[in-house]
Amino acid sequence: MRAKILVFFLSIAAIFVVSYFSAPPEEEGLSYDTHAYLGNAPLLLAIADTPELRERGLSFTEGLKDGEGMFFVFGEMGYPGFWMKDMNYPIDMIWFDESRSIVDIRENVAPGTYPRVFQPLSPARYVLEVPAFFAKKNGIKKGDRISF
Repeated sequence: MRAKILVFFLSIAAIFVVSYFSAPPEEEGLSYDTHAYLGNAPLLLAIADTPELRERGLSFTEGLKDGEGMFFVFGEMGYPGFWMKDMNYPIDMIWFDESRSIVDIRENVAPGTYPRVFQPLSPARYVLEVPAFFAKKNGIKKGDRISF
């Protein structure tokens, strides 16, 4: 009888452990610590400058307010790809070169596009994710520069 009770409690513990570690991480909230301007639009940005922050990005967050975004910093020029894994809302993706000039824009990228990967047509070093339609609303176009 003791063996059956022990097996029962071990099974419950195993179910708890598996469900705890397979659950998506809770949103910790973004740390907005950088002010910038793109065109005439002011931005309050969270910076993703480590592999861990870049990998997580905006996944599991509830949304961005107008004027908020995440700025991804890469060590060198390339074709950084982004997808909408675990995203809850559409965004604009804006790629910048080393001089912080826009080289490509993808507008209104929806969560349903996952697992498609979006990459710039030209090499980029930085990527900005902002609420969907930000670029259109603010007249943002290729060649515009972000300033900090």
